[in-house]
Amino acid sequence: MVQFLTGWATTLLPLLVAVTGLELGWSLLGGTTWLVAGAGVVGWALLAAGWLFHRDWRAGAVVAALGAPVAVLAGPAVLGWLAPPGAVLWGPVSAVLTVAPAMAAQPLTPDVPPSAEPPARG
Repeated sequence: MVQFLTGWATTLLPLLVAVTGLELGWSLLGGTTWLVAGAGVVGWALLAAGWLFHRDWRAGAVVAALGAPVAVLAGPAVLGWLAPPGAVLWGPVSAVLTVAPAMAAQPLTPDVPPSAEPPARG
């Protein structure tokens, strides 16, 4: 249980810090255009993908975790129901909300150094 919570925290907390930084940067810079919003969200997605790969996530899981929010938010954006500030907020937040249950579905791998493994029997 402790291993799960530690893994969960060390994976999600940096993503939440990055989302907070993106939101603060957006409000301080006063971004209002889709070009700036797209650059911010793509930059955040690349950062998040790099972090998830660093945490030994498989490529398919990273694509699913970061691609699901794009699929969900594309419709409202095309219909004009989503403004650039909404995309900057809900794109990264929904990606974090996708990563959390994906982590619960992944099996835990024990962190046992090779020298601590019992010898193989012949």
